[in-house]
Amino acid sequence: MTNSGGTVNQLAPKNGKPKYNKLLLIINVILFFCAIALSVAGLHYKEYVTAAAMLLVMFLTAANAWACWKRLKRPK
Repeated sequence: MTNSGGTVNQLAPKNGKPKYNKLLLIINVILFFCAIALSVAGLHYKEYVTAAAMLLVMFLTAANAWACWKRLKRPK
């Protein structure tokens, strides 16, 4: 998918510095575990919409973390 400027939208910085990918990976891992906690809390208090939303957040952060990890592992 491209925006009006012609650049491609990515889950993680494609040609960014490795430290940005590392930072984004750390943020995504923290967000993933927070989403797990909020999902469990939502199920405990029978807030099923919140739990479903946190499952979606977990999926998206896992995909973004995988993309960052993949970019960190590619040869330079």
